[in-house]
Amino acid sequence: MGKPNIKTIGVLTSGGDAPGMNAAIRAVVRTAIHNGIEVMGVQRGYAGLINGELFPMNRSSVSDIIQRGGTILRTARCLEFKQEEVRKEAAQILADNGVEALSDLVFITLNLYSTGLTTSTFNI
Repeated sequence: MGKPNIKTIGVLTSGGDAPGMNAAIRAVVRTAIHNGIEVMGVQRGYAGLINGELFPMNRSSVSDIIQRGGTILRTARCLEFKQEEVRKEAAQILADNGVEALSDLVFITLNLYSTGLTTSTFNI
């Protein structure tokens, strides 16, 4: 099975922040753009996802961020995301925004299929 032909990914940070999060965001965005993949940022983790807080990211979105603390995307805990119905709503929000894969920088990656979310590995 070859690599999926993904055109748009979403990137978010969930839970607490940690050193290096902005560098990881920068790396994901720049690598995706280099490979012809569009990137949508999600503000405030899964809480922002279920509220539709997505925005397009580009090279300027991630310039001059690696020395900053925290995460430029901000983060929030979201207990509601444990509910299957909420995850289905989140999948629809991603689909409505053209997002085909979601990268949580806690290194969990979710691919979006017509049947909903399934866990898999995504390599650019």
